[in-house]
Amino acid sequence: RSSWIGDPAFFEVPVEAMLDPSRIADLHLLIDPRRANELVEMPPMEGYLAAGQSLPGVGGTASFCTADSQGGFVVATESVNLWFGSMVIAPGTGVVLNDIMDDFSQRPGTPDAFGLVSSRINQVEPNKRPASSSTPALVFEDGKPIIGAGSAGGPRIATSVFQILTHLLDHGLNVRQAMDAPRVHHQWLPNELVVERFVPEDVRKGLRALGHRVLEGPARSHGCAINWNAEDGLFYGAGDFRSGGAASGC
Repeated sequence: RSSWIGDPAFFEVPVEAMLDPSRIADLHLLIDPRRANELVEMPPMEGYLAAGQSLPGVGGTASFCTADSQGGFVVATESVNLWFGSMVIAPGTGVVLNDIMDDFSQRPGTPDAFGLVSSRINQVEPNKRPASSSTPALVFEDGKPIIGAGSAGGPRIATSVFQILTHLLDHGLNVRQAMDAPRVHHQWLPNELVVERFVPEDVRKGLRALGHRVLEGPARSHGCAINWNAEDGLFYGAGDFRSGGAASGC
């Protein structure tokens, strides 16, 4: 992400090469389930990165998931980034303008407010869109959407959505269980694995034994998910207790 995500109108992102099955297979071989991987601070494809620091992950992002009786799904994530965004209100509207400019790489190697470090691909330019952590996701089966998931939480958005989907698709949890399950987060730099207070101590010890630097952090990811069940033809939704979220339907 740090090396290659940027506005595709300004840089040709090698999506096909990154998703090539042979490359994914090669990356899979690098994963050793018996130990934490060594941190690669300078990815071979891009050498303009440097270590950052973990800063408070607070902000003003919201995500919602919805579906209708015709099988249409919508997952949307909106954000003003940090609290009250740019602290500028568009005259006569009451709308707070965002400060998403922070998502640009203002100086190579300098982290943003969430500790994320990106490359020169994501540097500020006129008419350019900054990289974003927003990860609204849809899962399709036989060409039809069956799961929608999203989250708020800055860099924790992607890891949260990934864990929610993994619980649903791989671990057989229902949507409520998938939403409530404890989460962990790693964003490459800083080299630390942040766990919620709900993560059991034996799990933490196991992660440390693998070589991870484990830290406890507040629950800053606030997810949403909706799942269509083919067996009964019903939708099941869940909001995140971490932010007082809820599900409703009619």
